Amino acid sequence: MNLESFEKVDYSSGVIRSYILTFLLVMRIIEELGSDKGLQIFQEAVEKQAEIIVEQVKKKMPKNLSLLDSGIEAYKIFMGDAGAKVQVVEKKEEYAVFAVRRCPFYEALLGVNVDCGHLQGEICSNLAIPSIEAILKRIDPRFKIEPRSIRRSSEDICLEKIYL
Repeated sequence: MNLESFEKVDYSSGVIRSYILTFLLVMRIIEELGSDKGLQIFQEAVEKQAEIIVEQVKKKMPKNLSLLDSGIEAYKIFMGDAGAKVQVVEKKEEYAVFAVRRCPFYEALLGVNVDCGHLQGEICSNLAIPSIEAILKRIDPRFKIEPRSIRRSSEDICLEKIYL
């Protein structure tokens, strides 16, 4: 396989399988240790992951961006590398809102039989969003991310807001 064909391959199925394994592991840890301890362990892993990949994300970012634009780029890189399709749908001076159209986190949650709705929103808020926010906070500790709306079906989209 040459480099050109390597870059055109869609890796989203493999990414989803990795997230399925991750979610199964987290669910088992929570089952074994309880939700407080399980989420504490997960948060420690999120922080370690952010330490490892923040420099990779920064290397992909254009230079001389405003602070908010740096956050936007970091979000797009992190989500894109994860296999998601995202688009800025609203941008103001102090925040940006993204539409998440294809989400490997969502597809992985379906893969471990977490149905759409409230439970999925809680899992996303406690698992996926902290991973993104940990990266953003390494760009500037004031960055925050919050879900504006959580996908309830495969036809829906998620809206996520990043701000300082």
